[in-house]
Amino acid sequence: THVKTGMVIDTLTLENGTRYYELDSKEFIALINKHSYSNYREVRFINPATKSLSKPLDVITEVPEEIEIRIIDEIETTIPAGSIGLYLENTRPPKISGISETSPLFGTEVKTGMIIDTLTLEDGTRYYEMETKEFVKLIKEHSYSKNRKVRFIDPTTKSLTKPPGVTEISDEVEITLNAGQTMGIILNKEK
Repeated sequence: THVKTGMVIDTLTLENGTRYYELDSKEFIALINKHSYSNYREVRFINPATKSLSKPLDVITEVPEEIEIRIIDEIETTIPAGSIGLYLENTRPPKISGISETSPLFGTEVKTGMIIDTLTLEDGTRYYEMETKEFVKLIKEHSYSKNRKVRFIDPTTKSLTKPPGVTEISDEVEITLNAGQTMGIILNKEK
């Protein structure tokens, strides 16, 4: 079973028996990622110089012009009571390095590489910008809760949620003052 340079993907068959034909790279990657939890994904590679691409048994004569590929980059989900079953890197924010097969998140759209953006406890307390140790401590302390909400994001496409009242600090700010309006700031006496 050696894939050689120049070979192309002929078919992708999923665990449920669904077989995909004539996939372009984006479609193939999206399907592989979407079904990354699966124990069975069969990919057939062929040498296009000696073999022809397989055709579906019931070839469709009209092919849609665009196929929508949905990339999930943000998920907020309720975690049931018990263990969360995630392997996390010791970072700020916590980054998923693996998902246990016994995790309630196994087989969902939560994927390795996502980060934990927020944790909302049953009483409504929301935590932002946590370190891994803080997240693990809170999730364990509230393991009895059936209503822990976690927001996962893809850090390559989404930014962390800022706590209420916290705004980005800019290098430049312009303020327009109306007549008689004060700024309410104290300036250093330095030049």
